[in-house]
Amino acid sequence: MRPDWEKVVTPVVDVAVKLPGVDPEKIILAGWSFGGFLVVRAAAFEPRATAVIADPGQWDQRDNVISALPLSDDQKRTFPILTPSAWTQWSSG
Repeated sequence: MRPDWEKVVTPVVDVAVKLPGVDPEKIILAGWSFGGFLVVRAAAFEPRATAVIADPGQWDQRDNVISALPLSDDQKRTFPILTPSAWTQWSSG
């Protein structure tokens, strides 16, 4: 893994556009899981990308994170559930 994922993707696109059957005007970059984060950065630096699919893979890690916290079972049960609507209400003050 590296933060400058475009350094990995650009050489791959260089090779792909030379392959038979690849339309260089229709290059789609796709990333899954952590790659869903990295592919967006790669696309920002890869002008030949015409579309991006950024799939985070896992939508909610709340239960996994809470289980690893040094909290009592009671504290874990009452830990707030942060939904997109709750975040919007909180962040808008």
